[in-house]
Amino acid sequence: MDNQTVVLAKKNKKEATTDMSKHRGEAGLMLGISEPKNEKEVTKSIIPKLRAHGWLCIRMQQNIGSHPGISDFICLKNGVLMFLELKGPKGKQNKQQKKFEEDINKAGGVYVLARKFEDIVERFSDDPGGYDFIMELPDE
Repeated sequence: MDNQTVVLAKKNKKEATTDMSKHRGEAGLMLGISEPKNEKEVTKSIIPKLRAHGWLCIRMQQNIGSHPGISDFICLKNGVLMFLELKGPKGKQNKQQKKFEEDINKAGGVYVLARKFEDIVERFSDDPGGYDFIMELPDE
């Protein structure tokens, strides 16, 4: 057994084990100690943090009848609506996504393109109390 394997239980003299390297990446993303490698991992690292800080995050799906280039998530907190587009480290917006961002900004909305949680914090840090607004915990 190597350092990547953990004994889960002993039953009938047999050991149940799991390869922790399969799970370490997800835990690291949640704790913010590893860098996401793709958009799926970016989503797993950002959305739970937003929800923990009181944001309602709704996943949007691009399909027939949806607005071209719509963001991946629409997030709401205390009356602030944020259109959130998530990208992996090398991901780029397509033309429709850039047009959607432009339309949201022209309408006075909040659009954030994020590869990490800090991108969202940075977007709000220019606003008075912005960092506190992102990070404050919801009322219990």
